[in-house]
Amino acid sequence: MKKIRFYLFLFLLLYISFKCLFPKQAAPTDTSGLNCMGRAFDFEQFLYQDVAKKLEAQHLLYDGRKPSKLQDCSGIFHRVVQQVSDKISPKCSQYIFPSLKERSSRALIRWYAEHNNLALVGEPQAAGDLIAVGKVIFYGRQGKRYKNPTISDLIGSGGVQHVGLVVEVERDAAGKVLNYGLFHGHGKTGVQAADITYFHRWKDNHLAYGNGSQQIVGVANILTVK
Repeated sequence: MKKIRFYLFLFLLLYISFKCLFPKQAAPTDTSGLNCMGRAFDFEQFLYQDVAKKLEAQHLLYDGRKPSKLQDCSGIFHRVVQQVSDKISPKCSQYIFPSLKERSSRALIRWYAEHNNLALVGEPQAAGDLIAVGKVIFYGRQGKRYKNPTISDLIGSGGVQHVGLVVEVERDAAGKVLNYGLFHGHGKTGVQAADITYFHRWKDNHLAYGNGSQQIVGVANILTVK
């Protein structure tokens, strides 16, 4: 009996030591379907360095008055989509991307919902499990609370107001998302250029992971399977 207790104690001690040395990490974005791009292809690095940072360097000033310039939030997102599609589609025909017919953020969230690639968010504090590099984040109107949003709510006049792409994620030792880098078009017309922002931290209220006073309301994957 004493030997059994001793071995149980030893096992427990080893288990605790292992957990301390190797804390649980959240699963990375699933890019297993990108084997078609070759083993050397780093999807997360591509999104950050080749898409977001290069678009950021173009200093594309926000412009919501001229949709054809593609320099408002949904326009900048379409620039991202075009670059991702140009890179992925030639080798990975299983993926599809929204076209310019889905010009607004509300049209975009409807497209992702129709293609079974959207998770609605009513409790922002729990959205950390959904956030990863390559995720498309949708936000509601400034100051509005969405407790149990439906797609009908979000494509209406009081629905989605902003969209961006996650290109970096900060986690704690247990894998909890603390903050993320969002590439998006934002700010005042002719003043703020599209860039990566880092003010989307976890908070103990309905603005957790939000965009200023805009609540996170939906999460999709930039890669949509046909």
